[in-house]
Amino acid sequence: MEHAREAAQAVTEFFQGNPFQTPIGKKIVTNCLLAESITESTLEEEDWAIYMEICDMISSQEDGPRDAIRAIRKRLQQNMGKNHAIVSNTLVVLDTCVKNCGPRFYCVVAQKDFLHELVRLIGTKYDPPLSIQVKVLSMIRQWAEAFRGQPEYSDFCDVYDELVTKGVEFPAQEALDAPIVTPKPSFLVTSPSVGNRSCQRNVSDEQLVKLRSELDVVNENLNVFREMLTELQPGQENPDDLRMLKDLNDVCREMQRRIIVLIQQIKNDAVTSELLIINDELNTVFAKYDRYMTNRESATQSPAGKSDKAEIDEDTALIDLSDVQPVAAGTELRKLI
Repeated sequence: MEHAREAAQAVTEFFQGNPFQTPIGKKIVTNCLLAESITESTLEEEDWAIYMEICDMISSQEDGPRDAIRAIRKRLQQNMGKNHAIVSNTLVVLDTCVKNCGPRFYCVVAQKDFLHELVRLIGTKYDPPLSIQVKVLSMIRQWAEAFRGQPEYSDFCDVYDELVTKGVEFPAQEALDAPIVTPKPSFLVTSPSVGNRSCQRNVSDEQLVKLRSELDVVNENLNVFREMLTELQPGQENPDDLRMLKDLNDVCREMQRRIIVLIQQIKNDAVTSELLIINDELNTVFAKYDRYMTNRESATQSPAGKSDKAEIDEDTALIDLSDVQPVAAGTELRKLI
């Protein structure tokens, strides 16, 4: 089995090159060398600047997630049972990247073969210290809890559940690190090329039913968002309506983040087509929102009554929605989970 893994890695490197020769790979190696050369008292302070630089490189480069996970994987493989300091440092890099790099990086980590390598790392064969065992188990547990119910990351939960079934004891909840928080995008997200999906998953009928229900929530929020942009006039809305409008913008952008991930992951042409349509509609309404806020800023700086609704929305409302509440009474805006 070990020889088979080594052969597979050799083939991968033949076609994709040495992972340590990429800019991200070089940065990860530099970080590990730094871990060996400086004292423990200064290690944490020195490393964090490099950790954040690695995260920025992953997020800004098209092949960033793939290059990073290949370098992390090779660094762990080279040092299993040999250099615990390098292994520990590489695990911290991995954990930091998961917490800061978003869905594209989640995808390359949520692979059973990689997760099983992490589990092998703490096996008796490599005689790891307790600190490494705790770190690996803490990460696996935290990932499983953070992504449970999200089919595109089901391998996190599968590996965790396998270990629980085998009787593996995990660190207490309070021992876990800071939670995984996915930042909201601050830019317009265009529809990704379906042909570039590198981490596709089949989904069960039950998951499709749940997804359909969640898409209904997206459409509900999208429709309310669109209607408010049509009905309101910039600079003349009441504070509650303005607050609702901003909340809808935040919620819909968070929903779009999940939709982009699903487009890249789900192997179902009908669902993918629907997701692409919704994503385009979201981009359209975000553009309207941006124009609305720009016009609102101009209107609030000009004499009252000079704002022109036609500048905001070229569409004509087909029905009068003035007596319709944007969200059902007693309910809150719902986020796609």
